[in-house]
Amino acid sequence: EEISLTHVADSGLQLTHTATGDNTPVILTLKSSEADLISGETLGEINFVSGDTDGSDANLTAAGIAAVASGTFGAASNSTKLSFRTAQSEVATEKMYLSPSGNLALVKDGATVTMGADFEVFLTHRHNEGLQISHTAGGSGSDNIPVKLTLKSEEDVLAADEVIGALDFKGGDSGGTDAVLVCAGIEAVATDAHAADNNSA
Repeated sequence: EEISLTHVADSGLQLTHTATGDNTPVILTLKSSEADLISGETLGEINFVSGDTDGSDANLTAAGIAAVASGTFGAASNSTKLSFRTAQSEVATEKMYLSPSGNLALVKDGATVTMGADFEVFLTHRHNEGLQISHTAGGSGSDNIPVKLTLKSEEDVLAADEVIGALDFKGGDSGGTDAVLVCAGIEAVATDAHAADNNSA
């Protein structure tokens, strides 16, 4: 009886593994016994719902995390993505997912990644255009606070003629060969060995 589920007053439930030995974590597993899982089907899901007495939108699923099959399950495949769902005035829908290969996707036009303790720097997707980096610090009295993009090499010994950083431009032409090679670029190149008293480029 080393596993217990305990009611915690005014809080919820606590799952406990009472074994005190090394490497004995508590694990909660959601297991589907469906015989034929195919792409798009959910293996397990955790949803968050309010009991707000206003009803309507207030009682819809507000957020959720789901494990969703990304292909047909079989002896050699259990391809699965983690779907993260949130809501504004709706049943929570997928806004982000972690793919089976570990890629993180934001699935909304205009999605923003915000950084900094004050959320002052953010990267925004522009539909059919690309990305925009913004620095929101500003307003009355603000001065000399530009947005900066820095390419930094951690190479320990930079010698003359070595590239410190580069911006390359490539096309996605389906013709292949020359059409997909770097067609233009900007490079910062060391003109001498970098040292304590020299960073010539």
